[in-house]
Amino acid sequence: MGRQIIIAGVVTLLLIITALSVIWFSTDDHTLQTRLASPDTGDPIRLTYTAGEIPDEINQSIADTTRDLDDLAAMPDPSRNFTNTDVRLDEILADFDEKTLKYSLVAEISTDPAVKSDAEQASYHRDEFLNAVYLREDIAHALSRVTPDQGIDRELHNRLTDDFSLALIQEDVTDEMTNLSENLSGRGSAYLANQHDGNASLNLPLIPEIVSLREQITALLGYDSFADYQIAHSGVPLDRNRLLSYLYTASVPSSRASHEEAAELLREKQKTEPGASAVYDYEVPSLRSGLSSRVNDTSAISAFFPAENVVERLNDLVSEIFGIPISPVTFAEYPGIHLFRIPRPNSSDTQAWFYLWIRQENSIGSTSGKTYFLRAGHESNGKWIPPVSALIVSVPGTRGREINLSPVDLQVLFHEYGHLLRHSLATGRYATLSSGARDPGGYSEVYSLFFEQFLWTPEVLDHMSGKKQTGGGLPSSLRDQIIAGHGEEAGWGSGYIQVYPYFLSLLDLEIHSGNRTPDFISLYDRVYQNLTGYRAGSGPSSLLLNPAFFISDNAGIYWHYVLDDTCAKEIFSRFQRDGVLNQSTGIACRQQLFEPAGSVNTPVLIRNFLNRSDDSGICPGIT
Repeated sequence: MGRQIIIAGVVTLLLIITALSVIWFSTDDHTLQTRLASPDTGDPIRLTYTAGEIPDEINQSIADTTRDLDDLAAMPDPSRNFTNTDVRLDEILADFDEKTLKYSLVAEISTDPAVKSDAEQASYHRDEFLNAVYLREDIAHALSRVTPDQGIDRELHNRLTDDFSLALIQEDVTDEMTNLSENLSGRGSAYLANQHDGNASLNLPLIPEIVSLREQITALLGYDSFADYQIAHSGVPLDRNRLLSYLYTASVPSSRASHEEAAELLREKQKTEPGASAVYDYEVPSLRSGLSSRVNDTSAISAFFPAENVVERLNDLVSEIFGIPISPVTFAEYPGIHLFRIPRPNSSDTQAWFYLWIRQENSIGSTSGKTYFLRAGHESNGKWIPPVSALIVSVPGTRGREINLSPVDLQVLFHEYGHLLRHSLATGRYATLSSGARDPGGYSEVYSLFFEQFLWTPEVLDHMSGKKQTGGGLPSSLRDQIIAGHGEEAGWGSGYIQVYPYFLSLLDLEIHSGNRTPDFISLYDRVYQNLTGYRAGSGPSSLLLNPAFFISDNAGIYWHYVLDDTCAKEIFSRFQRDGVLNQSTGIACRQQLFEPAGSVNTPVLIRNFLNRSDDSGICPGIT
């Protein structure tokens, strides 16, 4: 995937430099681990600032990076080689990331309004600067003069060349694209600000503008629509029509089941409303409660999952399964935010750092999670530079009260923790490849969806549960409720749960298929009812509050989530066979999937982990 950046707190696709490539390699060609010593294990990232410090810092970082890039570009072509061009460029970009990616996190966690504003502005300036960097023709030319001869080196070279591919477009097109991307970035920032301020309704007029700008940019690149552009660069060999056909066909069993569930609830509704002809999504909890006791008793369940205990038990679980001890580190800069250290296997050196914060927010209606990739792991001057990431889970509630986690809260935590593990455990020598923000072939959700699978097992729920005061474990009846509904608290049936990703995928494709800014609310209602059998009474708010379609790297490619979910379940099938808590399987998973992540194509890693001789049934493409 083309280079990604963080804007205003979420991983966001920088459209004008997006590209997706699939590079297939045998693992024999790669040296994926390093046994080099790590640097001193002090505080990994500076997060505390006073007003006025960040503007000076970002300006200095931009000046230093510009100087380094100018020096690289000025080198005579005959003197170029992989080390002084590709590796040096990777180092320059990694250094800039380490100095500037943190601003989005600082903007999120700082309690000083002035510092928060400084950090938000610095993130914006970072984005503007990178827009210009990836359009530098001299850097693209420098890369074109190098031909690496080793597998892992070729992967880095191809990724960097892909990142700078738009620099070779004609200047007049580049100028127009730059103007459009700046407008798109501005609309995206406004969208996020409205969400943050609780003014999501103001985003309705922004939606067609964002979609239209994307369409204009990809038209300059010769594509009929933004969806066509994303599909062409997804690493999956298909066109939009074949993709739509595949998704509709694959969704039939779960769609049929969801329609049957909706019909069952309609009959229940007609007992009191004989003339009713449809069930609206917001009616499901009350109607389901009249049919069965399957609706989770959230308060009863959450009492067994106090957040403080959950974090400790989650780290213990990961240590037990993957064979990597995780230890807390004293960190007093921000109350409630915890810092953890992962050592390298069989070593006292540091493999990775991560921050974790579970917080309550009055202004949100549902749980959300964010993973920040603050520094990618890589080698530098003979040393291992540990990756740094941060995970924030926001749950509805009043700050200051004890936090107990519902099944949905746990699902969000496990999902984001999977992203964190992907970033933390990668041991590739180049930052461009090891970052959790980018995976070859677009399989960005495989690791997070895989780690979610553990949550829906009796072994893990038993391990994670326990009341704070008494330590009493979760009763089997409540545990079975969680597993049966995969944590759904509203009583949705399994058909609806399974078809919902197809709905989002198809809606996303419809939005970005060059429909000349259709009525998005009507589009949402039509696709939703067609796939699920329910009416979307909450459709407008669901559309407006879901940034995945408009300001994230899932835009135009959400359908890959369906493939990623299939991959995740394939990976977990080995744990189901060998034992969910089987450490031998967990260590093999760490070594064969997580450590080489980013340096080898994901389906190849899965094939190796599952001991299969071919890719049949693994992360299915459409042929």
